[in-house]
Amino acid sequence: MSEWKSRMGGAAALVGAAAGLVAFGGATDAWAADWKAQPFVSVSGILSDNVDQLPRGEENGDFVIEVRPGISLRGTGGRVDLGLDYEAQGTFYTDNSDLSSFTNRLNFFSTTELVEERLFVDVGANYFQTANSPGVNASLDSLLADGTYSNVGSARISPRWRERFGSFAESDLTLLYALTRFENSTASDSDISSASWNIKSGDGATRLQWSLDLDREVTSYSGNTPSDSSNSAEANTSYAISDDWAVLARWGYTQDNISDLNNIIENGAYWSGGLRWSPSRKVSAAAWYGRKDQEYTLDLKPTERTTFHLGFSDRAVGEDSGPRWNMDFSHRTAYSSWGASYIDEVTNVQQLTANTNGLISFLDPATGQTMFFDPVTGRLLNRQETFTLRDGSFERKRFQLNSSYEKGRSLVYGSIYQEQRDFLSGDAAQEKSLGFNLSWSWRFAPRTRSVVSTEWERTSSSDGATDGDLLVGTIGVTHQLAADVDGLLEYKHSRSDVDSDLGYDENRLTMTINMRF
Repeated sequence: MSEWKSRMGGAAALVGAAAGLVAFGGATDAWAADWKAQPFVSVSGILSDNVDQLPRGEENGDFVIEVRPGISLRGTGGRVDLGLDYEAQGTFYTDNSDLSSFTNRLNFFSTTELVEERLFVDVGANYFQTANSPGVNASLDSLLADGTYSNVGSARISPRWRERFGSFAESDLTLLYALTRFENSTASDSDISSASWNIKSGDGATRLQWSLDLDREVTSYSGNTPSDSSNSAEANTSYAISDDWAVLARWGYTQDNISDLNNIIENGAYWSGGLRWSPSRKVSAAAWYGRKDQEYTLDLKPTERTTFHLGFSDRAVGEDSGPRWNMDFSHRTAYSSWGASYIDEVTNVQQLTANTNGLISFLDPATGQTMFFDPVTGRLLNRQETFTLRDGSFERKRFQLNSSYEKGRSLVYGSIYQEQRDFLSGDAAQEKSLGFNLSWSWRFAPRTRSVVSTEWERTSSSDGATDGDLLVGTIGVTHQLAADVDGLLEYKHSRSDVDSDLGYDENRLTMTINMRF
């Protein structure tokens, strides 16, 4: 544990640097921001007939006291944009005291404008718990069994310099240093250093537009795992031959050195030419075709509330070579919002951890604001992770559909997702996850609301070790006891069916008091 704390010292230093930048900026009126702080604490009594989630016939019941103090902080305005969500969790088992634990969860981000419209510094950090392998505590569960999960931490700092050369061109230079740390996991710790420079035509460009991108990234791993590096350069031009049509050209060069992919990577140059058709602001389509490079895109915006993007690319060089599809859709109505996305990329666990938040963001349809805690329970939401923490590059294909609906006293939220990871070296392992969640909250009295939710997930792997289904059903009632105090009474049933005889059933009754200050 002492080694883990030492390795996380870099993360604390980055967060401290961000806090120092904000404090420095707050000393002047130009940096003044609108600060909103929401401290909260949840105290729960949990009665479970299978707190260890042991196989059927081996159940072990217990009464657990859970305490969760935390704070949600937002600062926006002036030259500062900051968000901090932190929660500590202490679980105390009355009969099985050896299961008692203390964990932390953190999500932090900030953007500070040090030089007006020129120098920015982005800082972020997250710390959370995730299952070590699929099928084990895969749901968003507050009772974490020791040995089945890992503490995961990451931090990043990224200064950006923007420069304008009149109306001729504008430039953006970005540096990044990010680290990831895994405790009780087979995944290696990593340090990522990268630099990227983009220069493109400015506002004065009319018919001819151009851009140049230069990128370099180096990832170092702990232990004996070799470092990876990626270098690329790409130039793009567009010349409008009419109001609707433009001629496109692209040239690039890639030099990737990925230790577990070197035998399948082809490095070198690529080029392509094409056309873009934009008959209106609502429709745009483009196509590139050439040597080792082709791409097709379609963008639609039929209304101000609806956007759709579809893309296909097939590049024969670099780490992310091969055919790739991507899609993004969003639509809003007076009472609902809809979103869908599909991504296909080559990545690894370290990159995903460094680039994503550790907590699920919750979109409150009543306010349209993104929050990192559930407004019904007052608890922070863990990020759901159902894949093995292991080294190696993999192709990741993920589709997700989410929707929310609010009208009158009802609030409905649902999502469907499917993700597949194909490891590209070694044992050529494959892991899949398919699931959905659906919740309905109904305010049937002025200060009382019912909450009904269900969550289902199916995980599978090429070795079949953790194939199975997880089904969780919840029903509860929340009541506002005072202006800043809520009570929640909840019943939850969980059923897991895993091929390796690790399936279990659990019934859990929880009484919670949430207080906000």
